[in-house]
Amino acid sequence: MISQTLNDDVIYYIQEFLETSAELCAFRSLSKEMKSIFDRRGYCRNISVGLNTPLCRMLDMYIIHHRLLEEIKFMQVIDPLTYFSWKWASEMTFIGCYLPNEISPPLSLDTKVIRIVLNSQKLKIDLSKFPNLETLEIDAVDVDLTSIGKCTKLKHVNIHVRNRNKRFVDLKYLKINNK
Repeated sequence: MISQTLNDDVIYYIQEFLETSAELCAFRSLSKEMKSIFDRRGYCRNISVGLNTPLCRMLDMYIIHHRLLEEIKFMQVIDPLTYFSWKWASEMTFIGCYLPNEISPPLSLDTKVIRIVLNSQKLKIDLSKFPNLETLEIDAVDVDLTSIGKCTKLKHVNIHVRNRNKRFVDLKYLKINNK
């Protein structure tokens, strides 16, 4: 009934104002028509992928919900970037994952937060692909931050490196403006 009186575009517009996945799910459950519309458009703001999450399930979740996704969290996934080479969400988290030594993600203007916690490996990430990055948190054995100077909107940087001999020469070029 609701979808018969409201155009799909109006429902999509309303969807943008619902802040949490719980609100989206509640709105989705109003009617069968609404469920059908939300199933086509997506209704989750965040996705968590763990060690036991089937690959096809993760891909299905991303394909359905990519328009609304704000956060994607990978926990203990072996090389998630092999399967996930599309646009990054606003907030990306990798906890205990096995990542390649060099990460060169696609250009992402929307990504504002990156959190990476690695157990026992070195990390080199091309941060120039995230010009609007505001928060960078990395916990690793060693990290290469040569491209951090390209992140002009950084407000919060938290780097924990377990290599006592590491010197961050690249950070002298980093300017953080907190207004």
